[in-house]
Amino acid sequence: FIQTNENSKVILQISQMSEDQINSYDGERKTYAILTQALTNDILHQFGGATTAFDLWNQMAIRTEGNPRSKLARMELLRKEFEALVHIVGESLNDLLVSFYHLQTELTANGFNCGHRDYIERFADALHEYWNQYLELLRVTGNLDESTFSEFVDNLKNKIMDDTRKATRTPTTQNPSLF
Repeated sequence: FIQTNENSKVILQISQMSEDQINSYDGERKTYAILTQALTNDILHQFGGATTAFDLWNQMAIRTEGNPRSKLARMELLRKEFEALVHIVGESLNDLLVSFYHLQTELTANGFNCGHRDYIERFADALHEYWNQYLELLRVTGNLDESTFSEFVDNLKNKIMDDTRKATRTPTTQNPSLF
């Protein structure tokens, strides 16, 4: 264990450590072991200069997050992807939702946060033209302005269930004499 004073480092034997220092040393060793065991040797060799768990963690964070310029480029790319999101022919609502949620998670993780309103508008614009009439109805009634993104998605899913239920009804002839 290395104890640092103002300008010097002193190596302590375990017998010379206080209870808190022993716990700190033990926690550091366990954390370093967990991190190094989680990485394959090919990846671990890239971080050879890391002697503590903190150093290893910081080097991995820098490697995955990149420098400020690459962060900005990634953010711009995500923003463009958000603005260009469109429905792909043959894609179901659930497929589009999975893509959108993934993009939303990436945007949030990179510091780009939109409100429910922006998410709703962007997703509504990405939907297939099949949804245009229903979206207009939601706008006119005010349901689009007052709902959260989750409520908006629930409305879309309910519409699909209603359409499916109506489509599976079997037509039966009615006997007017019964009335």
